[in-house]
Amino acid sequence: MEEKRLVRVQRSEREWREIVERQARSGMGVRPFCDGEGISAGCFYHWRARISRARSGRFVEVTPELMNRSRIRAELDLGQGVVVRIF
Repeated sequence: MEEKRLVRVQRSEREWREIVERQARSGMGVRPFCDGEGISAGCFYHWRARISRARSGRFVEVTPELMNRSRIRAELDLGQGVVVRIF
């Protein structure tokens, strides 16, 4: 039986976003999709999680009115276990 080898290809974040969206629209599971595309499933899972974290971020404009409140709480997740909390 011939072993299938994946070729390492550098892709941009934009390319990974397109791949992740294409997989979601395909209705296929991750592994069959990746096998068909010649993509490492491990890389796919990594990028899908990274893109998901980026989308879950929320931006809040700090205004003078907000600063006048008695208590402000903010949390910034920088990834790799680094979280900045402001109370």
